[in-house]
Amino acid sequence: MMLQTVVPYHWMNNWGGGDKEVYGQLKEKARDAIIDSVSGLIPGLKECIVYKDAATPLTYERYTHNTDGASSSWSWNPKKKFFKTSISVNIDTPVKNLYIGSCWAMQIGGVPGALAAAYQCAKKIK
Repeated sequence: MMLQTVVPYHWMNNWGGGDKEVYGQLKEKARDAIIDSVSGLIPGLKECIVYKDAATPLTYERYTHNTDGASSSWSWNPKKKFFKTSISVNIDTPVKNLYIGSCWAMQIGGVPGALAAAYQCAKKIK
């Protein structure tokens, strides 16, 4: 099981203002707060956890280069659609044989969007 919540990029001086020790403490505090909150809904959850880690907006920024650590490339606002539906995948570009196989090919973006786009690219190349 994975727990996820939205947290602000600029929380607590951008997650510790560059101090790795403070960052680690804040990351642990946020992770444990989420687990505590969900444990109120799922009795015995804490005892079932085998491994726990956390990703922050700084983690997303580091690995995806998305502005302010956005977990997705496009807006999640259903009133601001970039594609026909929020689950549409558009891998095509105007350049012959160049496809978008990343989170930028799908409105919901993130890991699910990147996987969907990569799958569509593989089918098209096949």
